[in-house]
Amino acid sequence: MPTLTIDGRSYTFEDGLTILQACKSVGIWIPHFCYYPKLSITGSCRMCLVEVEKAPTLQISCYTPIRDGMVVHTASERVKKARKGILEFLLINHPLDCPICDQAGECPLQMITMKWGPDRSRFEEEKKHAAKRTEIGPHIIYDAERCIKCTRCVRFCDEVTHTGELGLFERGDSAVIGTFNGKSLSNDYSLCTVDICPVGALTSREFRFKNRVWFMKDTKSVCPECSRGCSTTLWTNMKHEVQRMTPRRNDNVNDSWMCDEGRLSYMNWDPGARLRRAAVRNGAPEEITVDAALERAAEAIRAAVKAHGPGSVGAWASAFATNEELYLLGQLTDRVEVLPARDGRGDDILKRADKSPNRRGAHAVLKSASLAQDIESGKVKVLVAMKPRGTAELPANPKALQKLDALIVIDSEKNQLAEMATHTLPAAMYVEDEGTWVNEFGWVQRFEAARPAPADACPAWQLLARLLWLARDAKWSFQSPAQVFEALARENAAFAGMSYAKLGDAGLRLAGTEGPSR
Repeated sequence: MPTLTIDGRSYTFEDGLTILQACKSVGIWIPHFCYYPKLSITGSCRMCLVEVEKAPTLQISCYTPIRDGMVVHTASERVKKARKGILEFLLINHPLDCPICDQAGECPLQMITMKWGPDRSRFEEEKKHAAKRTEIGPHIIYDAERCIKCTRCVRFCDEVTHTGELGLFERGDSAVIGTFNGKSLSNDYSLCTVDICPVGALTSREFRFKNRVWFMKDTKSVCPECSRGCSTTLWTNMKHEVQRMTPRRNDNVNDSWMCDEGRLSYMNWDPGARLRRAAVRNGAPEEITVDAALERAAEAIRAAVKAHGPGSVGAWASAFATNEELYLLGQLTDRVEVLPARDGRGDDILKRADKSPNRRGAHAVLKSASLAQDIESGKVKVLVAMKPRGTAELPANPKALQKLDALIVIDSEKNQLAEMATHTLPAAMYVEDEGTWVNEFGWVQRFEAARPAPADACPAWQLLARLLWLARDAKWSFQSPAQVFEALARENAAFAGMSYAKLGDAGLRLAGTEGPSR
């Protein structure tokens, strides 16, 4: 294990690191543009130069391996002068359009220039102009004037998606990123190139000119579009509208990437499809308060149990429900059937064919039963349906559901069951709630609420906890989903020892999970 002296302090590292990686691991930041931790190293931008004693020239830290006894200076006067010179060259032809650039506020070039760059330009000639607003893919707009030729986007298409749409053409100040003849940047992960671009050269058509990052709130979340469960960040504006979704690095789950389908899924949310008010149906639907709807639903459950026993109450749960909701549903009745989710197209990168976020969690929390026959025969008198949206098909004939004494639907969106329900309880969407899901490989991840729920909608775990209180006289005092999760962890060996605090940003793996981790 080599020991280095960096800026006057001694550190010991694992073998195989570069100087930049070693410095980053101990909190020493070295500016860089072309280096990206999940891509190959080119050492082309020269921004990460450092001084290594006994070396004749400054060394590029992203490419230089550490050696025992190295003495490294990351901020000497020689290094500062070199960085200032590199930035001066990069800015010679770079347009002065920060006020109208989508990258402003989260631009590495902007931030590095503020710290290390020259305070004025010595360049008085006309800047070299290049193509602007070039559509190089269905989601990507390219501005060649802003491009600093770091080739991150080229390497991404070569090394991650293996589609090779992009290349660096021409030489010197005429060099430009472009697509090969007849190709378009249209792979399923094309918007990842926007994430990794260190300037505003690549922008998203969907987010372009929508908002400034300093006017937005960022919230840690998880993508619900398949069983991969990519770690994400949700970005909401001051009106609480989700305006973009970006990947959050998690080496256990999705590295630094996510597919375009999941990233743009927020654009498919239909506000008109939301369940906003509680309702009961006895012939025509009647809107009532949530408290009144819960009381009536609890009354139906109590009546069924009194007349026909606990087995007369069953539940359907979809793999879109959180572990906390599933746990509480299991306390309401031990006759819970996990509904089948829709399957779709997967790939060899991240996308999974299972288009639900918590199928593995549902089967870890619940012992799934089959209720179809008992619903048909009339043994089940009350059925609670938890977030049935996204199911492949209902496991019982809709006509049989009409024989139920009560069909209680807890969901955020209108659907077939909500139209048939005798009791409708509007739930918050996942962006308005917090909880945990378990991905296909057993990783338990937490997501947080990015915005408030509309109208009477409230978190489903709250609805279930109150329903339990009223229907089963369960005197619980859960104040948060974190407390529900702790109760689950105490009772379920697969989640033993877990808590929201321990899950952190990367999550933990279910006990006993076997096979590959991603």
